[in-house]
Amino acid sequence: MRTAKTEFGKVVIIICGDLYNKRILKWVRWERPDYLFVPMEYSPDYGQPNEEDVGIMAERVRLRLGSLALGLSS
Repeated sequence: MRTAKTEFGKVVIIICGDLYNKRILKWVRWERPDYLFVPMEYSPDYGQPNEEDVGIMAERVRLRLGSLALGLSS
């Protein structure tokens, strides 16, 4: 695992399932990134993701990691 140091700050990218891996979450918390990107597979039964669903996913990341996160869905 690595952290990218950019002109905008420290960036970490983890994938959807990493939110459930305690070792990875501990590492992300220790790194304290300025930005955390979490690409996710998202297949709602009712079509496209909506703002409420995206907000719920972002809140899940914030609660687990205490970070500002951008969740990306395919």
